[in-house]
Amino acid sequence: MDQSSCQFKIHPSSYLYLRAALSLDGGMTFPFKRDIMAGEGSYAYPTALQTPEGRIHVMFTSNDRTTIRLATFEESFLLSGD
Repeated sequence: MDQSSCQFKIHPSSYLYLRAALSLDGGMTFPFKRDIMAGEGSYAYPTALQTPEGRIHVMFTSNDRTTIRLATFEESFLLSGD
C-alpha cells in the first residue's frame, strides 16, 4: 500500500493490551485494528515507524517499564484484523 495514503496509530488501552490501527482516509477513521500484545504486562510508551519497504516497527515497554519490546509486522497484519 502506498505509504502516503495510509496512517497508523498505536494505542495502549488500560495498559492490558497494545493495539495498532490503520487508516486509509488520512486519519479520519481507523477501521482496521489488531492487538500487538495482550494480557498482563502494563504496556506503555509505544513508538512506531514504517520503513520504506512497508514494514511497521513498534517499540514499547512492558512489565512495569522493565522490559523493552519490539514488534514488527506488515500492513497486511492490520488489514486482516477486525
